[in-house]
Amino acid sequence: MYSNRMKLCGFALIVAFTMLIVYTKPTSGRPNVDEMVDMAEALRYLEKLDKYYSQIARPR
Repeated sequence: MYSNRMKLCGFALIVAFTMLIVYTKPTSGRPNVDEMVDMAEALRYLEKLDKYYSQIARPR
C-alpha cells in the first residue's frame, strides 16, 4: 500500500507539526496595558503636531 519512504515522510510531518504547535507561544487577543498607554501618547503627540502645522500652513 504505502512504501516505507511515504510512511517516514508522513511521520516526519506529524512530528514537525507537533513540535510547531507545542513550542509556539500563544498570542493574546488583547494588547498589553503598556502598549495601549504608549499608543495613546503617540496619538496625542500626532494630534499636537497636526494642530501646530495646520496653523502654520493655514494661518487663521
